[in-house]
Amino acid sequence: MKKQFMLAVTCVAMVASMGALLVSCGGGNTEAAMEEAANESAATEPAEDTTYQHLSGEEVVALMESDDNAVLVDVREPLAYQYEHIVGAINVPQSKMAEQAESAFPDKDQTIILYCDYGGVSKIAAEDLVDMGYTNVIEFDGLEDWPGETEKDESIK
Repeated sequence: MKKQFMLAVTCVAMVASMGALLVSCGGGNTEAAMEEAANESAATEPAEDTTYQHLSGEEVVALMESDDNAVLVDVREPLAYQYEHIVGAINVPQSKMAEQAESAFPDKDQTIILYCDYGGVSKIAAEDLVDMGYTNVIEFDGLEDWPGETEKDESIK
């Protein structure tokens, strides 16, 4: 019981001290002081690593037009890739990404653009590549969001 009382007194004292500090430092404007402190903190702390970027299909088209070294990767299983894929895409299934990434993408700074059907599998593959040290990984929702041409083999069902 005595420990609980002491803890409560300590907490009340800390809250009172923090309030007094905020008022004195902010000249009475605690909201402005808190915003300024947050901005200073953001400017001095190192930027958090972005895991990967998510772009729209149209943004990917523009990126591919400006980056000749970008590689477009269909991360679906081979049968889905054979049935339909984006023109110029290579197939590295997400299920094999850990095994095939280093041989498929030896330059870890190369722009690697991943897609699947709707975005779920490409997000997993993007996280896998980032975990392996790739620095320029982009994913988009895939065939659902693709404004360009696809190759399709209707004989595969």
